[in-house]
Amino acid sequence: MVAFTIEWDNEAEHRLPHRTQDYGLSAGAPAGAPWLTSLVMWANCVRHVPEDGITVAALRRRARTGTNLDGMRRWRYVTYTPDPGRGKRPKSDAVMRLTAWGQAARRVWDGLDAEIEGRWRDRFGGAGTGGLPILGYGMYSRLDPDGA
Repeated sequence: MVAFTIEWDNEAEHRLPHRTQDYGLSAGAPAGAPWLTSLVMWANCVRHVPEDGITVAALRRRARTGTNLDGMRRWRYVTYTPDPGRGKRPKSDAVMRLTAWGQAARRVWDGLDAEIEGRWRDRFGGAGTGGLPILGYGMYSRLDPDGA
């Protein structure tokens, strides 16, 4: 999972205009480019926000986890209505919407997981990627198809 996340993040970094603390703006990025973020923010937030927005409470139910609400706004991916104010968390009934940067990021991020999985199948073969152990209830791995 760590290697997959690194490859996903690296590919997203190449495709999206962004800024970082150490390196500033990426090549060709405009001054208002969003902060570089990770697969986790796509998985826990951006992919769950429909065009017309979603309440913070509904996002939590849909994603089945919390997300960095302040970061997503500060990094320029989302807005909240009503705006809770700088440094304050939005209330559960606040509506989250993607900014233009958030929409652009989603267009890049959607499908990137399938692309990376395809690379892994090409690289390691179907048996090498399809047979990875999956943790089940009680954190036990099922290593064979019979469930032993």
